[in-house]
Amino acid sequence: MSDGAYAYKVVFDWMDNQCQMHFSAPSVATTATVSGGGGSGKVTLTIPTLRLTSKIVTCGVYRTTASGSIYYKVGTVSNSTTADTASYVDTLNDSSISSRELLYTTGGVVENIAPPCVTVLTSFMGRLFAVNAEDRLTVHYSKTISQIEPVAFYDGFSFTLEPFGGGITRLFKLDEKLIIFKESRIYQITGEGPNNTGTQNDFSEPSLITTDAGCVEVDSVVLMPDGLMFKSNKGIYLLDRGLNLSYIGKEVETYNDSVISSAVLVTTPDTNEVRFTTTDNVCLVFDYLQKQWSTFTNYDANDALMALGDYLLLRSSGKVLAETVDNYRDENAPVKLLIETAWIKFNDLQGFARVWRAIVLGDYYSQHVLRCSVGFDYQEFYNEIHEFDYASADTLEAYGDDTPYGDGAYGGDSDGVFQFRMHLAQQKCQSIRFKFEDLVSDIIDQSYSLTGLQLEVGLKAGVKKLSAARTVETT
Repeated sequence: MSDGAYAYKVVFDWMDNQCQMHFSAPSVATTATVSGGGGSGKVTLTIPTLRLTSKIVTCGVYRTTASGSIYYKVGTVSNSTTADTASYVDTLNDSSISSRELLYTTGGVVENIAPPCVTVLTSFMGRLFAVNAEDRLTVHYSKTISQIEPVAFYDGFSFTLEPFGGGITRLFKLDEKLIIFKESRIYQITGEGPNNTGTQNDFSEPSLITTDAGCVEVDSVVLMPDGLMFKSNKGIYLLDRGLNLSYIGKEVETYNDSVISSAVLVTTPDTNEVRFTTTDNVCLVFDYLQKQWSTFTNYDANDALMALGDYLLLRSSGKVLAETVDNYRDENAPVKLLIETAWIKFNDLQGFARVWRAIVLGDYYSQHVLRCSVGFDYQEFYNEIHEFDYASADTLEAYGDDTPYGDGAYGGDSDGVFQFRMHLAQQKCQSIRFKFEDLVSDIIDQSYSLTGLQLEVGLKAGVKKLSAARTVETT
């Protein structure tokens, strides 16, 4: 080494199979002066070690040239978890280090500072955002992510929300906005953030969207075409792309006590659904095209996601199932289609109506008997049962069933339209509902599909008269 003043910096490097990460060491700067001439000088460094770690860590030593300002890597020394310090002796001449690796902070890049223990991770504007696990009001964000370097944080890259509304439960990207869910409030920020030197920070201050609802279950948030759906302590809400909040889960609020285990936008062909699996083995299904809810039962799922175009389901047993189009068995057990309507009201909540007939339209696919149960006036049970055998009603004959053999129309003489009419025994009512189910014993193929339900109804003035037992006379 030649005579002059030198500055040293030490960083911790840890390696995995993919990349190398640099973190600032406890003692980040050391200054030494070499004198005596002849190029025979040397500097001995005493470096504090990282005692508490399970990773393979080395201490990278960086040095300037004599009276210089740019740091070059001059060597490494192994970290020790059994000693407080490690020693390194530097004897390199200035001319031999000027082509070596530069310190990662060269050019004013801020240091890499390990974040605290974090939870609730998401990506936004080319960064990773994380909530401090010990302070759920503070959000830390990384430097901009590079394809050739690991994600790095800096302790100056963070912001803190006001304490109202509880801790932060979820972060989610919605278009150009980062949505910050708390337990009973929602906030947003916009912008691209600072560059890696810590300047030009254009992140907005967190602004309040609503105090009416927040997210109480982290697995319930899902991005769908209309915006973000999530579960609050009041039920399932929609935060649309204009940041308008609406209660969208009224029809399934009976399941508000169920814990949601996954929320997935199903992107398979001809499917327009958001599915919420629950720990009660019920899946809440929202058709965002028709704006209608339905449920799948016997839906044991600890988690679910879309992968390679398939909807995958994780059973509580650890088994992963893939949804298969045109398969009507679940692990070889038959799955029957059951359709139950909500209560249909024609003349206000307790208005008086007469329903003469119900006409069903759909498609017939395979042999079965369709059962339709009819309930009236908000009662928990069903009052009537109607059964329809398509083959008998339409005298369906497959090729070869006739005599002589082959005399009938190839494939049968039916058009496959599933259409029948029910004459109701009880007609006067204030509300009505229907339940459709097939009575086939062992399902191999699809049996039917329903397209429409039409009712012949007459409205009456006033409300439906109740029995004497349900009437209270007052004076």
